[in-house]
Amino acid sequence: MKLPASVLALFFILISSVTVFAQGQPAPRLSPEDERKVIDALRNQPLNGFFSLTFAYSSPMGAFKDALTADSGKTTGLGFGINGGYRMSNIPLEFGINADFQFYGGSTKYFPKKTLVGTISRDVNDTLDISNMMIPVSLFARVAPRFGIVEPYVEVHAGLNFIRASNELKIFNKSPDIVTKTSAPFFYGAGAGISFRIAEIIEMPDSRQEILFTLGTSYRVGASTTYSVYKLDETTNEVIERQLSSKTDLLVVNAGIMFRF
Repeated sequence: MKLPASVLALFFILISSVTVFAQGQPAPRLSPEDERKVIDALRNQPLNGFFSLTFAYSSPMGAFKDALTADSGKTTGLGFGINGGYRMSNIPLEFGINADFQFYGGSTKYFPKKTLVGTISRDVNDTLDISNMMIPVSLFARVAPRFGIVEPYVEVHAGLNFIRASNELKIFNKSPDIVTKTSAPFFYGAGAGISFRIAEIIEMPDSRQEILFTLGTSYRVGASTTYSVYKLDETTNEVIERQLSSKTDLLVVNAGIMFRF
């Protein structure tokens, strides 16, 4: 699965971009006393913006888990999450938007065949790709006081969970045939977590950023809906669509990196 490599690459790109920014044009040399005053002043200025990139683990709960277990046996999702927002200057209150991309399994099947390319017979493959995923997107409000380098938080959130099933048949030398089914039940919930500052980046004389490790969990109460799940019958090579109906409660755990700027 290529997901972890892609996420790690994005981490490196983000961290590299921060480092390059921190190594900008050299500032005039200050005395140690003046430099300390500038650093203290920068640390007293609020960092209002934030952005996070995390690994995400999710588990359907209750009737949602029962429905998926009975149909496919796949009851956990792995993926990544992103969020960003604004922190108030004078109170530890944050507002933002969050999206998780959680993959609930799939399969790829190759169908070898011979075909003529001009006058030459070639061995080629037709390909069938099946995927099932969830993309919960929400707005949140968070209380996040700071105690030194530690930031515990509690939050409330609400949004839509896009439950997506797709199958794509790629016939050699033809346009792909793609079938996608999507449901979008409403959800609301609450969460809690903690962040630890792991780096502070100061560019004299007027810039400061922070990098934090963040860990959190949230419970999302999802509305009842009808959604589709695709799977491949390995005996007949047929795509089977199952339509399921249930509530869509979800438990999500995130761990990753936060940037404050």
